[in-house]
Amino acid sequence: LLNTMTNVSKVHLVRGSLSLAMSVCSDALELAESRYLSSRAATSEGSGNEGGGDAHHLAEFIVLLLHLKGSVHQEMGQVREAVGCYVEAVRVARLTQEQGEGGAMQHG
Repeated sequence: LLNTMTNVSKVHLVRGSLSLAMSVCSDALELAESRYLSSRAATSEGSGNEGGGDAHHLAEFIVLLLHLKGSVHQEMGQVREAVGCYVEAVRVARLTQEQGEGGAMQHG
């Protein structure tokens, strides 16, 4: 579903339907963040490390969606909002990398 929503947002962006692109991208980002939080909660409750892989994949998806949302803001001339999305994407990417490197220590 997240792949489909991302692709739909990209199509709207290319076609110039910026408000639709933003709407779909925002919905996809909200869904990805919700799934990420659920996955992290399942991992921390000791249901195994399987959720950790899902959380990592979802975090990468969130970075992708933040870049896409930043691009839509940029196309709309909303530079401040675009920069905010790019900064947030870098923050999430760094956190994901740190969790990947120190995941055993954090979960064990």
